[in-house]
Amino acid sequence: FVTERKVLHVLDFMVTAPSPYDFLDAWTAPMQVPGAGQQGSRQPVDGSPPRCIANFLLQLSLFSATVHYGYPHAILAASAVHIALASLQAAPVQFRTLLADVSLACPDVKDVPGAMAACAAELHGLWVQFATSRGVRTQSVLKKFGNTAWLHAILSPPPINALPHPASFAHEAPGHSSRESTSSTGQEHLKH
Repeated sequence: FVTERKVLHVLDFMVTAPSPYDFLDAWTAPMQVPGAGQQGSRQPVDGSPPRCIANFLLQLSLFSATVHYGYPHAILAASAVHIALASLQAAPVQFRTLLADVSLACPDVKDVPGAMAACAAELHGLWVQFATSRGVRTQSVLKKFGNTAWLHAILSPPPINALPHPASFAHEAPGHSSRESTSSTGQEHLKH
């Protein structure tokens, strides 16, 4: 492995693994609000509600080593985005696009929807703990995200049964295009 790292370094390849935040940027880039974060913009630096909520969840994961380091970074970030999309009642096409992107980025993960569901359940649990304590245990996260625009959202996690299982977006119904369909029928939930 040392030799391979040296060769990659000589070839100017990045030899570090992407962080969950690198994946968060990749998964949410299509959702960004134009001009977000620019001076004079009324949009948050996070650029979109899904990205802000997903970022909040990733920040919460830092307080749980078993959650933050228990999943590949791509799965952790994708699960946070999945919860954010569910909490915002996003169109099914956004879930399908996310699942397709994650599946491409994680060829070594045998069950991407299952890994996302497991991680999402743990992240959701952290969110519920945060909301129940009103952020007392994680003051830094409350301070960062508790501004007037986001306070209600971060203290109101959706019920676990409102989170569709990622596998429900793995296969399209016959005759429906993934870019056009907005039907949410047949969704399984993370916990039954």
